[in-house]
Amino acid sequence: MGNITVRNVPDHVHKLLKRKAGASRRSLNQEILKALELWASAEDERELLDEVRALRQRVTMLVDDDLLASYRKEGRP
Repeated sequence: MGNITVRNVPDHVHKLLKRKAGASRRSLNQEILKALELWASAEDERELLDEVRALRQRVTMLVDDDLLASYRKEGRP
């Protein structure tokens, strides 16, 4: 497992993290790790959604407009 050192954390951020840690019954270190994990997973989800949107645009361009319109009339996605 890696270690990092964070310097010059603004006082208001430090106080907020300590308050959240106490409310969650976690240590400050555990609270920071949880916040980092949430941030990293959210970033992964955004990247995945971007890929899905790009794929959907490519597929839509490949499908004939008339065929797409007929599918929509039938209630298909």
